Amino acid sequence: MSNRFRSSAIREVAFVLAFLWACWWLYIGMSTGRMARLPWTQVFLSTALPGVVFLLTAVLARLKQTIGGTALMIEAWMVILAYPAPDSIHLPILTKAVVLITLACPPLIAGFLFITTSARRLQPKPAEIRT
Repeated sequence: MSNRFRSSAIREVAFVLAFLWACWWLYIGMSTGRMARLPWTQVFLSTALPGVVFLLTAVLARLKQTIGGTALMIEAWMVILAYPAPDSIHLPILTKAVVLITLACPPLIAGFLFITTSARRLQPKPAEIRT
């Protein structure tokens, strides 16, 4: 398997991971807002907007691996830092850990994969030895 094919396959895996993660955020945001019987405008603005932003970031990462991968990693760190907010202190530590793993690890991994495969593409190829 050539390095070019392997990098392409890794980028595809990274995109699928980021895309599914963003769709999950979108689904959770919309269903939570609807269960709370919020109007559609409020559902979109308050709960579904993060999913839309994450979806756009996943598409950006597919088009521009370094920029999009960096954005995915920043979003992952934002989730890591924002989730254990003071109002969620009453939750058990295991609950917090599971939520952080499922919500922050996918973009962190996808962003890392996008950045590393992009960096590999930019490395100069060794010169061929002529005999």
